[in-house]
This record gives sequence, C-alpha cells and structure tokens, in this order.
Amino acid sequence: MMNSLEMALEVVKTLDAKKAVSIRALQTGGVTSVADYFVICSAQSNTQVKALTENHFFTTEFNSCIHNV
Repeated sequence: MMNSLEMALEVVKTLDAKKAVSIRALQTGGVTSVADYFVICSAQSNTQVKALTENHFFTTEFNSCIHNV
C-alpha cells in the first residue's frame, strides 16, 4: 500500500501526463486532519478538466481517497 507522499506524487505525475498546468502538491498534514497532501491544478478547457477527472487513475486505485469537487 502506498503512503500519502507516494500517493500525492503519483497524482502529480498522472496530472502532468494528462497536460494539467500549475500543478501543486501542498503538504497539509500539520494543518488539518482531513488530508496529508492536497493536490490542485488547472486545465486549459472544460474538455481537459473532464479528461483529468475521468482518468482511469482516479477512478480505480484511489477511488476511496479522491473525490471530484
């Protein structure tokens, strides 16, 4: 099983591969008990946002950890 840092880095790599922009992984473990890391990014179009959120990576291995907002 992956630890939280490995999971955050995997999310960043996947977002980068899907051409997300301004990707940031923020360490939040000392600030909140909700998550150890919070990953945010931007996309160039609504179509790209949809591709990022529907990626196989997000809907299988981390289904219980990652939610679309």
